[in-house]
Amino acid sequence: MSFPLMVIIAVGLPLLIFIFRTFDHLVKAEYEINRNAWEADGRPRGFFWNAPECTFFRSDWARNRLHFFWLFNTPSWATACSECQTWLIHYRISISVWILLIVAVFLTLTSN
Repeated sequence: MSFPLMVIIAVGLPLLIFIFRTFDHLVKAEYEINRNAWEADGRPRGFFWNAPECTFFRSDWARNRLHFFWLFNTPSWATACSECQTWLIHYRISISVWILLIVAVFLTLTSN
């Protein structure tokens, strides 16, 4: 097994699971704190958490859109919740580390 593959498995996989769980916390918080905002966002589902009102196509589409949108924008409902702000920070840092990890692995593989 090559070193870059071991890094992805040892570091990347747990990091990816952490990213998904953090995103789930945010979606569930939006659902519980501001149901109107959750519905306006398209009733997104999490990666591991789903509200009963979620639908297959629309909720997945909303999740994919928010997964990118929340990297650069803080939703208004989250500004009143310190726990949500912390999750957003962890989410953004984790995504940044994930991207750096993928780039580093790619550069390692292409330099050989």
